[in-house]
Amino acid sequence: MNKDLYEIKVVSGSKDGVDNFVKHELQEYPKKDYGTVILDLDETAFIKTVRIIRFKTKDLYDGQELNFTPGEYPFDSGVSL
Repeated sequence: MNKDLYEIKVVSGSKDGVDNFVKHELQEYPKKDYGTVILDLDETAFIKTVRIIRFKTKDLYDGQELNFTPGEYPFDSGVSL
């Protein structure tokens, strides 16, 4: 995975807060234009953590589906939560 092509965000907070953030990201960077993928990393009764991955620009997105395997990058990017 060429990290220069992608924007990666890790978001952690209340379930409602994270869900609202994800909704906003998908409105601003729709999957059909940016290939945006939401990976659910962790969820408890109090906190939810997701990783949002998308192409940096519409021009970089070539219509291919972004697929990731748990345990491999970007699931294990070493981001401390």
